Amino acid sequence: MHEGILGIDCGTSKIAVALIEPTTRTVLDIRSADTRADIPCDPVSHKEQDVEVTINVFRRLVTETLRAHKVRLLSIGLTGQAHGILGLDQNGNALTNYVTWQDGRGEEEIRPGVTLLQEIRERVGADRKLASGYGIVTLYSWKKRGLPPGMNRVCGIVDYLGLQLAQERIPVTDYTMAETTGMFDMMGACWGTEMLESLDIPTSLLPELLPPTEIAGMLKARWLLELIGKREVPVCVTLGDNQAGYIASVREPIQSILINIGTGSQISLAVRRAVAESLRSSLDGYDVTLRPFVDSCFLVAGSALAGGVAYRALKDFFATAGRELFGIEEPQDLYGRMQDLAERVGSSGGMHVEPLLGGSRSNPDTRGRIEGLSFDNLKPGAFIYGVQEGILRILKEMIDPELLGERKYLVGSGNGLRRNPLLRRIAATVFERDLLIPRIVEEAAVGAALNGAVAAGIYENFDEARNLIRYEEQSREV
Repeated sequence: MHEGILGIDCGTSKIAVALIEPTTRTVLDIRSADTRADIPCDPVSHKEQDVEVTINVFRRLVTETLRAHKVRLLSIGLTGQAHGILGLDQNGNALTNYVTWQDGRGEEEIRPGVTLLQEIRERVGADRKLASGYGIVTLYSWKKRGLPPGMNRVCGIVDYLGLQLAQERIPVTDYTMAETTGMFDMMGACWGTEMLESLDIPTSLLPELLPPTEIAGMLKARWLLELIGKREVPVCVTLGDNQAGYIASVREPIQSILINIGTGSQISLAVRRAVAESLRSSLDGYDVTLRPFVDSCFLVAGSALAGGVAYRALKDFFATAGRELFGIEEPQDLYGRMQDLAERVGSSGGMHVEPLLGGSRSNPDTRGRIEGLSFDNLKPGAFIYGVQEGILRILKEMIDPELLGERKYLVGSGNGLRRNPLLRRIAATVFERDLLIPRIVEEAAVGAALNGAVAAGIYENFDEARNLIRYEEQSREV
């Protein structure tokens, strides 16, 4: 019988599970399923999910994975979507829907000319970097209107999965997840009591805090124990998905740059505490943030709204042009045709595209622009190339050049890079480094499994755990 470590990534729209044999570091199984847990809300700016739907998909996916592989389960690690919260009763059961990071109630006007988020900033200080969808905003909204009857605690959806596995009443979370709620004092490694007091929110409503890579409890969920046989299995405290993805993608944490292109895009770099403290005041807290990480390190993380969503908008533009100008319906291989055009041209021809179609986190009203148009480059292929190049330049320009210059390796993850060879070559050119693509997929779920294995003592440390990582090398263009 194989041994196995299990990693679970509960995202906004899907759950992914990774099962790994820890000795040979063989990935036994990776599978995922859409949750379809979103609930129609009134007003539509509220974004909530049915917790029970998520739990059912989670249980089904874990059951299918473990039934397919007869393993002696050694540990369970968890990661997933951050920022949001749900309310619990005194027995640790869900009392509310899960309010996600996409929620917009912070932008609602609560008195003439003042939004809920503005009122929070008035009370806690304008320098506190908060956004609608953060747990603190949702919790303040609930408290302002009267907490749901019987609500005893709040936690994130991934924390709730851990609570269900360990059959505990009081939720726990780690620093990496606590930071995303907007209520955490990162350098003090504790809840921000002064801020919470200014909002009249007691810390007793919040999960108990643990450092990253600690055991939250032992597996007690009957449905899972019956499946694997009754034995002691440690359940690791939850870890942020950015941090989990970094663990599973990067072999040299302090020497690497990780870029991820999905619907949005992200750039991450691990730094030691001394560097983090020196950088803290220079980061804007919206587009580029400082996040807790493992091994007493931190992540500098830049997040852009320009990613796959911008490239899809470009595809839709060409589809509309074909329909409205030529009466031609969109071909099934339009993405492929676009890539062929860009490959043929081989550059933007001096065109500079900044594809900020939906603004930025720090300035939602900012918009993209195109510069350097000429008779020579006014071609679809150059425009397609320029949009992809622009997505990557936005990421590069988020990080101080001196900090980037210290890094030897460039690592890429996310379907946007995996499925697009041209985008990989452009990334290598923009960052002036060969691009390394991890061979594994669902990096966050794999990272959660590795985090759980280190917490359980299966691996002595993360250096040992990272021996699982293998790359497919992609050379840059010349």
